[in-house]
Amino acid sequence: MKRILTLTALALLSVVLIVGCTPADEPEGKTDNQETASNETQQKDGMGNVGDDLAAGDGNGNVASLEVGEITTASAGPYEFAASYDEAVAQAKAENKTLLLKFTADWCGPCHVMTDHGFGNADVQALLTDFVAVEVDIEDKEGNKEILEKYFAHTRGAIPYLLAVDNNGEELDSHTGYFADAAGLGDLMSFLKSI
Repeated sequence: MKRILTLTALALLSVVLIVGCTPADEPEGKTDNQETASNETQQKDGMGNVGDDLAAGDGNGNVASLEVGEITTASAGPYEFAASYDEAVAQAKAENKTLLLKFTADWCGPCHVMTDHGFGNADVQALLTDFVAVEVDIEDKEGNKEILEKYFAHTRGAIPYLLAVDNNGEELDSHTGYFADAAGLGDLMSFLKSI
């Protein structure tokens, strides 16, 4: 019985790490704007790590290069997020760009994978030139209280959660979760292109 409970717990943990994280550590399932990756492209181990035949990150924003269809997984190196929300808002207004909020937490594996694999991708970084992006730590409830209440409180709480906001503070579109494969890159790029 103990072995069955352990295996069940590991299976649930795998779902959380691959699809996205929630503060309550409960798997939320797949979001509407994510497509199911085929078994051939979804080469991850149970912890959300990408297999050798896909782009593999080293945790420092460096991702190996591989072309999959029209999507390249060539690394452009670590993406430089704005230092703070206030700085990002000021820069977005000054440059007439869209603000991109990436809600994240230190304990969220898919959030780190999205940063390394998604935001570290050359094609994604080319799309990000129209945005000013900033990471918002959902665990910093005091420092990010206003941002969390305004933009995150009405969500299901799953992360990584991307939210595009115009210069008037109006929400444009959002995207939840991340898969570290070609389908994940495609979803992220489609989201950025749609704004």
